[in-house]
Amino acid sequence: MRIRFPSRPLLSSPTSSCRRGFYHAFPRARIPNHPIFENSLEKTLEEHRSANRQSLIRKVKVGPRCKGEQRPWLVHVGPHAFPSGFSQLDAEIRALERYMTPTSLETEAIHQVVSEITQIVDKSVRCPLQIIGSRRTGFQMSHSTLDLMLHVTDPARSPNSIRKPSATRLKNLRHYRKLLVAVSSALKQDPNYTVNIDEAPKPGSTAIHRPTGLQIHLSCGEELPAYIEYTQDFLAEYPSLRPLYITTRLILETRGLFGSAKFSIDPVALQTILAAFLKINHGRFPRSTAGASYAEPLLAFLHTFGSGIDLTTTGVAVDPPGFFNADSVKAAAATPTTPSTEYDAEDDLPAHIRGQRALITAKKNAAVQGNKALAERLCVQDPANYLRDLGGSCMRTVEIQSAFENAYTRLSAAIDNWEPSDPRDGGPLSRSILSSALRANFEDFEARRTKIVGNGEPSDQPLGTRK
Repeated sequence: MRIRFPSRPLLSSPTSSCRRGFYHAFPRARIPNHPIFENSLEKTLEEHRSANRQSLIRKVKVGPRCKGEQRPWLVHVGPHAFPSGFSQLDAEIRALERYMTPTSLETEAIHQVVSEITQIVDKSVRCPLQIIGSRRTGFQMSHSTLDLMLHVTDPARSPNSIRKPSATRLKNLRHYRKLLVAVSSALKQDPNYTVNIDEAPKPGSTAIHRPTGLQIHLSCGEELPAYIEYTQDFLAEYPSLRPLYITTRLILETRGLFGSAKFSIDPVALQTILAAFLKINHGRFPRSTAGASYAEPLLAFLHTFGSGIDLTTTGVAVDPPGFFNADSVKAAAATPTTPSTEYDAEDDLPAHIRGQRALITAKKNAAVQGNKALAERLCVQDPANYLRDLGGSCMRTVEIQSAFENAYTRLSAAIDNWEPSDPRDGGPLSRSILSSALRANFEDFEARRTKIVGNGEPSDQPLGTRK
């Protein structure tokens, strides 16, 4: 009778093989079938020796190449002698913004893609196409998505109507989806595009322009999203908003904590909380000889949103700027704005307080129902609609705060350990403060940038025909 031994477990401790005794019984090895030369013992032995030597040679397994940390923005810093770590960090933030900004060739390529899509849209649905998102508000980076909106006129919501129906009513959404399907079908006929219709409450379509690798998002709307005007106003008032946004976004992006697709903070919400922070601290940060200082605001922001407040219970408002939670909303609702007025009725409450109370109530109800993800999600009051939460898609609030706190700790330590360098030695080119918080690899970013511009060489051919 043959005895069957149990097979080895699929998962085992790395040290389990070291616990075997010296006399551990191993299965009998299969005797190799080496050739035998009947008339030559010497040839037989030599053949066996050669086979044994080959069996002792083990193939070296080469794993994937580890992508190391890179600091490509230091090229834009230059060999300067900085008086302090803060001044060097400030220069690195400026250099990072310059490095991440699309070049003129990239901008030209994007315009060509927009022209291609505009021609396709005109032939299929005849709706005006408008650029929205970061490439309209001024926060674009080389790897930013190209957001496009089909301008759809709704006769039922004409300016002459006294009571306008909802722009998101079912009939309207069906019409939007019909238009997007038509545009997507037209794009699919072009081999340069891959298209997918988003299965979401609000219809949308995503596409990739194959020659450039550019990601495109198509949506429908009656008018431009309200956040565009607000964001442009914030940027005009606080020019430091853009470099701070790029830096904080990369801190999150390198940790896989950016974008609604990853259940994290999206661009509009991040821009809004940065604007709120700058408004709350208006006039706090001094200006340097090169302009507004970026190092101190960055560290203060990372500290405030990393460990200064609890974003799982506290909301962020930008108009008027401030933080709010259950206690502050309750106190604000009970206290009139001026001693001579009283809140006798619900309608007397300021609109932003009513909105904050509704947002906090939604979080409290989720906690009562045991839905921890909704109860702890990021809360950012929309300045265009006080009852709307811009952070509703972000369920990873705790991770975001941990990333900000970690970045603050690393940057602070790098500044504390900073030593002045001689500009003749290349100085900052080999010593980076910002890299301690980013720890990023830019190979994929550079590959995408190169693909967008067609290896950096301008071409007279339309972008879609390049090889």
